[in-house]
Amino acid sequence: MEELQRVLNLPSLPSRIEGFDIAHIGGRLPVASLISFKDGNPDKKNYRYFRLKTTDGVIDDFASIREAVSRRYTRLLNEHSEMPDLVLIDGGIGQVNAAREILSALGLDLPVAGLAKQDEEIYLPGNSTPMKLPRRSDALRLLQRVRDETHRFATGKNQRLRTKENVRLVFEELPGVGPALSRKMLALFGGLEKAAEYASVPDGIRQLSSLLKVPEDKAEKIAAGLLSLVSEREKRQRNAGENSGGISPAEELARLAEEDD
Repeated sequence: MEELQRVLNLPSLPSRIEGFDIAHIGGRLPVASLISFKDGNPDKKNYRYFRLKTTDGVIDDFASIREAVSRRYTRLLNEHSEMPDLVLIDGGIGQVNAAREILSALGLDLPVAGLAKQDEEIYLPGNSTPMKLPRRSDALRLLQRVRDETHRFATGKNQRLRTKENVRLVFEELPGVGPALSRKMLALFGGLEKAAEYASVPDGIRQLSSLLKVPEDKAEKIAAGLLSLVSEREKRQRNAGENSGGISPAEELARLAEEDD
């Protein structure tokens, strides 16, 4: 932290660093991660996610950074909360200037820096010429730890949103199930297999009808569709497992989830 204060010419020791990163899938399901380091170590109780509203469906990392930074520090101002000693953006000069623009509009004079992945170059507001520190620099290593954690956190959230969205879309493949009922089924069951259990238990159709608030004949068609989808999924997973050394897609997703945690 002392080296980082010196090389970035910070007004105080960067005891609290907050880092931002953006993740999306071709512009869909955009999220911003905010992570916090205290005295050089992760401060996980101060981690946050932002489901971005202004850039859903649009690829615009600058606008995404503006929204995330605005929401974070508007709230801290309103709550009279502690401000960070350094704001680190995962990105280059464009992202750094976008963050600086919002902070200035809020009347905040917080130090901002960006760390670009490719060459580990450090960018400061208004200066398109990056700073490069030796690979063994403790200051660089601290910035890398913060940047990598923001990326891990953002990517993990995005993957979970993508999985949830995929499940919702699968429900819409069922007969008579549109977006509204699909969202309801996602909230009630969480996944295809849980919903399909109602198709194979005594009185399950009546229970499904009651839960979904649909007629029993429609519930019966939905139940049959659920069993068909589960059967198709299990067949695909068996085939994929045979073609990938026995590791099924479900097992691979579970492994990735454990890595995200």
